[in-house]
Amino acid sequence: QGRNSLFLAALGWDVTGFDISDVAVKQAQAEAQKRGLKLNALVGDVDKFDYGKERWDLVVGMYMHDYLTRNAAKVVDSLKPGGILVVEGIHRDVNKNNLQGERYGHRSNELPKVFGRLRVLHYEDITAPADWERSGGKPVPIVRLLALREPAAR
Repeated sequence: QGRNSLFLAALGWDVTGFDISDVAVKQAQAEAQKRGLKLNALVGDVDKFDYGKERWDLVVGMYMHDYLTRNAAKVVDSLKPGGILVVEGIHRDVNKNNLQGERYGHRSNELPKVFGRLRVLHYEDITAPADWERSGGKPVPIVRLLALREPAAR
């Protein structure tokens, strides 16, 4: 329903978000209108979406897992020089403290490898409360990546 897109739009970002679900896109558009936010919400398939070349200042991939990693080259190419990539997802390799990773998600150190053309500013695998509703705020194994597409050399 566009919660991350709505959050960024509320901070003043010019946001384009997409989802394969037309219902979710309509919900995001309705919420944006209700809040008076500018949001370009599109129906789109992650594998067919036109990411463009050097188009975005920021790309956010939240819980997209292999949908994101299999499109890594397109995502990196779509960032402007100086652009930032933010990723958060389930850490699938965890098996500690009575927590078990899922059969989906990111493997340990997968994101820095897949997005190796970017400069990693921050990477972590942690256990933290999930912020989505159905989790009930229970701790889950999470990976996070913050990476930069280096500005062009002068």
